[in-house]
Amino acid sequence: MLKAKTFVKKTKRGNIIKVVREHYLRDDLSCGSTLCKVCPNLSPAKLGNQQKAESALVPNSHYLVIDTNVALHQVDFLEDPSITDVIVLQTVLQEVRHLNDSLYKRLRTIIENSQKRFFVLCNEHHRATYIDREPNESCNDRNDRAIRVAAAWYEEHLKHLNLEIILLTNDKDNRDKAIKAGLKSFEVMEYVRSLKGCENLVDHLSVQEEKDNVSTVHDKKIMFDEHLSLYDIKMGIKSNRYHQGKFEASRENYLEGYVSCTAYDKQVLIRGLKHLNRAVHEDVVAIEVFPKSQWVGASGTVQLDEKIDEEEDLNTMPEGNAQNSIYVRPTGTKRPVAIFQ
Repeated sequence: MLKAKTFVKKTKRGNIIKVVREHYLRDDLSCGSTLCKVCPNLSPAKLGNQQKAESALVPNSHYLVIDTNVALHQVDFLEDPSITDVIVLQTVLQEVRHLNDSLYKRLRTIIENSQKRFFVLCNEHHRATYIDREPNESCNDRNDRAIRVAAAWYEEHLKHLNLEIILLTNDKDNRDKAIKAGLKSFEVMEYVRSLKGCENLVDHLSVQEEKDNVSTVHDKKIMFDEHLSLYDIKMGIKSNRYHQGKFEASRENYLEGYVSCTAYDKQVLIRGLKHLNRAVHEDVVAIEVFPKSQWVGASGTVQLDEKIDEEEDLNTMPEGNAQNSIYVRPTGTKRPVAIFQ
């Protein structure tokens, strides 16, 4: 089947030219399953008949379909030997290649590993799975819809084999639309926790921050300040508003740390999880000094990482001698935006 896209564009010299792009769609592309007897054997089948790890959510044999979100943020999970029989769509590969070349190479390495049984479906050239972009539809929404269409095609194509298709996505909107369309869809964390004998696999997952930038510690919500851009950091250091130095975590109190910078003879104290702002030991950070009226010293107490409300802790911890250190807040400590080394 041949589809043609025709449009006009204006050249640098002002000429108007007509451009015709031909898009060939095929109906002889294989689904990649070794169990399927319908598809032609034009490409080697990779998908098996049973996942290595059994899932309590999906007790039957099933194949996984991942979206771009999972491919970009959960590649460590995909590299685990227990994860097999995964369908990677051409749409996802193209998006990953466009956004992150190093992750794309890691994903290609996984696909080339025959033990992993990852199969690439060229859904953009498959007659049954290709879709056109609708009017006023963004590229991202179109690609998400293409992933759902491909998953639905697999569901229909393999239903006679009693194989289930599971769409893994951490995109709530995409997942809700998939479920509304009759597909089975789960978050990666939800699926991993259902795997039997794979408890350690949870440690391989990348926990993405919520849109409101909330981090949960001991079921207490701590709001972190947004990190500044590298440009703002450099301009602030140049104007002496911010100061650069190496962060050293306190051995006695996990709520405190110190920064050594050339602008001050004494170490600069950073106190409280909110002000630590996700800095870890030996990070090179940029800091902003509080007014001198707010300078305090270290607490002088030993504080372990126990169940405790940070605000209560800051109110009850005795303040040390303000002459020994300077109280500041870091302006940016998250890799790689405000960490220089």
